[in-house]
Amino acid sequence: MYDHCKLNFTMKELRQRYKDNMTPNYKTGGLGPLMQSHLYEVWVCVEHHFCSTHPTDQVVMNSLCDTLRK
Repeated sequence: MYDHCKLNFTMKELRQRYKDNMTPNYKTGGLGPLMQSHLYEVWVCVEHHFCSTHPTDQVVMNSLCDTLRK
């Protein structure tokens, strides 16, 4: 059902859009004890993502959330 849902911005693009006072709004944070060693992992929730408007979707902030790792 949500296989097509992907974040459509990189973290670099999101940070630059934030600095330029552009949408989308987003929240991010660390994974704490769920992190795997030697990986950079964060969660990111992007407000008003097209996948968050599905009628049955009750995600916090009307957002799409995903985990990014490097």
